[in-house]
Amino acid sequence: MTDPSASAAHVREALLAGLQNFVNSADETRIRLCASILEAYVGLGAQRQFALVIPLARGAMGPGRSTEVLQLRPFDAVVFEFGGRVWTSPAAVLECSDSTLLDTFAVLAADVAGAVAAGGGPTWRAVSDAVRRWESLFRCVRRLSLNEELGLWGELWFITRGINIDAAVAGWIGPSGSPADFLLKGMGIECKTSTRRLSHHVSLRQLSRPLEPGPGYLLSIWVEVDPANGITLPALVRSVRLALSDVTEFERKLLEAGYSDRDANHYEMPYALIEEPFWFETSHVPKVRDVDEGVFDVRYRIMLRQEEAIDAAAREEIIARLWATSDIRLSATSGRPHQASFDERGTEE
Repeated sequence: MTDPSASAAHVREALLAGLQNFVNSADETRIRLCASILEAYVGLGAQRQFALVIPLARGAMGPGRSTEVLQLRPFDAVVFEFGGRVWTSPAAVLECSDSTLLDTFAVLAADVAGAVAAGGGPTWRAVSDAVRRWESLFRCVRRLSLNEELGLWGELWFITRGINIDAAVAGWIGPSGSPADFLLKGMGIECKTSTRRLSHHVSLRQLSRPLEPGPGYLLSIWVEVDPANGITLPALVRSVRLALSDVTEFERKLLEAGYSDRDANHYEMPYALIEEPFWFETSHVPKVRDVDEGVFDVRYRIMLRQEEAIDAAAREEIIARLWATSDIRLSATSGRPHQASFDERGTEE
């Protein structure tokens, strides 16, 4: 059974409480321990940076290393003061210098502590290997373009429509570079979100490599910027986090998709659906059917035909199969009538 103290929520709450009670110190090397987590501790450094401190068994240590926001360092002797005890031990210290990454660091700390505890003993190599996996994800982070922001918005909107959010996140395979965004109940689903009705950019790879053996669908989502009723990408991220029983996989996939909370202020567009999304079988999506030898992929713009969309009855059947329930939620959030005009300069994913 998982130790409840090892959860990301426990780490987050402990660090928040530590920040609220933070007292400045002249000792730049001191880390104020806030909570224990399995065989490790979380705390705050002198500059309020988040820290995961893992006491190590005696043994060889390697060199420290750092990325833009993470720093991992070995120490031969660290004085611990926690729970009325004082002791000295070798330790690995992982620090995060960006205060906007509280949610991500909480998940990272819980995951690393859990991996080290399950790995047969707290050694430098075990810590280093567990942290390295997260370092590789942080290297995927970048400032998303407007098209990338809108595309991720559509994928997270789709997740929030699911009855079982955990299952929807488990089936979210787009961040790993898969030809489809989701693989759920044997169905491959590509979400396309645009401010142009039924107009999207697609790639040859997305349409020529179906996820066998199940059917493939393209979900066409038409949105507009709506300051009154729309929702931003960071707000969708928060909504999914709150709905999940375990956020670890979601945080990994967000980083893999290029999203980081440190850039949240740059994703300010509040989008809202204009009409209920249309479902298309991938066989009815226009394709480039022949390319020269040596061409790896082609990206092109398509205009879908509404009359080729799956009819309402078949659509409801797909949705019911997706979530295995009659409680259908995958529909437009806006009750406004259909708008026939749209901006040809719109944004599309």
